[in-house]
Amino acid sequence: MTVCLCTITGCYKPPTDDRPALIESLSGNHQCALPGEILPKPLVVRVLGQSSRDFLGRRGRRRPLKNQSVTFRFRLEGLAEDSKSGNGPSEDSPSFILDGEKETAERLDNVEVKTDASGTASVRIRLGNKNGDWRIEASIPRQGRKDLDEQFRVVSGVEKLADNIEAAVGSEIPIALRLQARQDTGELVPLEGRIVHMRIAGEPPVRGEPASLNNRRAKTGKDGVRKGTDLTLGDRAGTYRVLAEIEGREDDPPIRGIIFTVMAIDWLRIAVEISVGLIFFLLGVRFLANGFLIVLGPHLHHATGRMAKNRILGYLGGILAGITFQSHSAVTSHLMSFVNGGLLKSQGAMGLLLGALLGATALPQILALRIDFLIAPLAGLGLLLVVLPRSFGLAHWSRIFLGAALALASWSLLGSGIEQLEMSSRFKSDVLPASLSFQQPWAVMAGNFTYLLLAGAGIGLVLRTSNLVVIIAVLLASRGILAPLSMVPLILGANLGSGLSSLFRSFFKNRDTCRLGICILVIHLLTTILFSVLSLMPRDGTSLLLWFIDQVTPGSLFHPLQENVGFHIAMTHTFYNLVASLIFLALPGIATGLASLILPAKRGADDLKPYRLDENLIPVPGLALRQ
Repeated sequence: MTVCLCTITGCYKPPTDDRPALIESLSGNHQCALPGEILPKPLVVRVLGQSSRDFLGRRGRRRPLKNQSVTFRFRLEGLAEDSKSGNGPSEDSPSFILDGEKETAERLDNVEVKTDASGTASVRIRLGNKNGDWRIEASIPRQGRKDLDEQFRVVSGVEKLADNIEAAVGSEIPIALRLQARQDTGELVPLEGRIVHMRIAGEPPVRGEPASLNNRRAKTGKDGVRKGTDLTLGDRAGTYRVLAEIEGREDDPPIRGIIFTVMAIDWLRIAVEISVGLIFFLLGVRFLANGFLIVLGPHLHHATGRMAKNRILGYLGGILAGITFQSHSAVTSHLMSFVNGGLLKSQGAMGLLLGALLGATALPQILALRIDFLIAPLAGLGLLLVVLPRSFGLAHWSRIFLGAALALASWSLLGSGIEQLEMSSRFKSDVLPASLSFQQPWAVMAGNFTYLLLAGAGIGLVLRTSNLVVIIAVLLASRGILAPLSMVPLILGANLGSGLSSLFRSFFKNRDTCRLGICILVIHLLTTILFSVLSLMPRDGTSLLLWFIDQVTPGSLFHPLQENVGFHIAMTHTFYNLVASLIFLALPGIATGLASLILPAKRGADDLKPYRLDENLIPVPGLALRQ
């Protein structure tokens, strides 16, 4: 039982040692500003402890440590001399400002800050009146071992005219800066004739065309602007960095450490990876369903026997069927075929149907375990079974292994495509809707919630699956592209869309099958309304639904350093279908009664059987003969 729970939830064993093991910079490095200004971003570091281990023994995430003393200090000879003489740094040198506090008259050249609950510590910096590049060290002591430290570099007197640029691979990006100095009167004047060198300081691993930079050496103009250099991006997506250095003069030291950052996006690769990932998932689930259908064909008659007469037994059988076929839509489609062929009544199919709702939610949980390493073994085994002689009787198992490999490959491809989307701030701001938040006005939040719900329903209706939408939601939330609260209406809508697709599939079958389709839609519609209400009810600054999910799922969804976000999203999908199945397992008359009210029984019409074999029964001769 413990192994099953760990498999579903992805439990992690917390480390017993809480000593600091790593300090890392989160933001604030390589900032530039004019003399005397406060840098726009604080310097932020995070202190992490030992790595956790999951139930497979794999190294997990490091845990943030709170109440750790982080010392920020300037690594400057001038400041060191001032400190030794008992004087603080002069107005020409930068000083620290404790983040969240007012600036004091005292100029600080070193400060000690305690980490908060997320393991982070931060300070702000006011630059001095003198141009230059300044080094800052953030360190944390360790007993009996070398101190952990992280280095920052900030520049005074330089204004980057464009930074953190986003462009497509292969584009040309102009790189320019303005150099100014502050005179004794306090006036800023441009510096003309200063030589500025530029070079490429970093780019993604080169497999094709590398990046190039022209006009690497040039002087600033009368306005202090150094321009005329273009960076031609390579054909690899990722982060490109250009380093600029200003030659020194007798009265001014050289200025180094000016970094320009350009984010290259390969939109074609993103579109291909996401498209192929979607195709692989749909094919993989279909291969799994068809393979298990043929392998388990001799036992499928149980669905029309004891399981149809006992709701509890049918519910347990439906859970097993959902886990096996990894698709509620596939199980529903075959149940409709049984009803359409006269092998089963719509009321008898309810237990199996409700169990399949819950069982099929195992797929997103399994994929979130990061078991991509099984792709090659499963694909190899599937191909081996294909080439073996049919006399071995293993040909149908090849579909199962190949389907599993395709499903895992789809997770990897979708994850790669969405990981690249994470680099695009324009995509997140211009394409995606704003993340839901209880800080928004009620009307705005409810409107965005409805929009996301309808979007999820449309995708679920077209693709005829909710699991695919859930997997995409897991990846989006894990990458921080959308907030977890925004994923809830997508999941609810995907389940509702799956119910609509089941209803539409029943239109071309007999009346009892149509009633089963109506039952499925009623189940999803009423459960969606219930969960929408729970999602829009606030609790501790978040949704009541997500608050409950966070209580029952390992990890922390609302901690500043979130853990197991993907499992929380997958658990939301599981909890939705668990509640839906239990409610209608206890009160099946709600769905069946509404279905009979909408489509009442007619003597004679309900007893007619189709004059053609149902396509889902043809691969199972025993059931086809019974039709």
